[in-house]
Amino acid sequence: MYQPSEHSVQLVTTDAFVEGVHFDLTYTSLKHLGWKAMAANLSDIAAMGGEPRYAVISLALPSKITIELVEQLYDGIAAACKAYSCLLVGGDTVASLANMFISITLTGEARKEHVVYRNGAKVG
Repeated sequence: MYQPSEHSVQLVTTDAFVEGVHFDLTYTSLKHLGWKAMAANLSDIAAMGGEPRYAVISLALPSKITIELVEQLYDGIAAACKAYSCLLVGGDTVASLANMFISITLTGEARKEHVVYRNGAKVG
């Protein structure tokens, strides 16, 4: 989190998903995976009391992932972005020798007085 103005703060979160650890492509559609990966980040921003703004995505893709499958992944990501009013503004794609890897970083914004900090958590 950083504070660009007197009344608001910028929030930043990131989540990574590794094939074989966080998802299995035998049971998970790429569209669902895209939504899930984006939703994890959206949830983090919401938990801090913020509104999502901009996302960047890094993918490591093995040769078994076709362009059609990548399009399905981005369909899920785009649907989540549209539903929660954030923009996908960039990222990177690299080759992977074995498994797929997704990392999403999302920024958000909150009014300074509305930010929910982890140290404010209470039992119950």
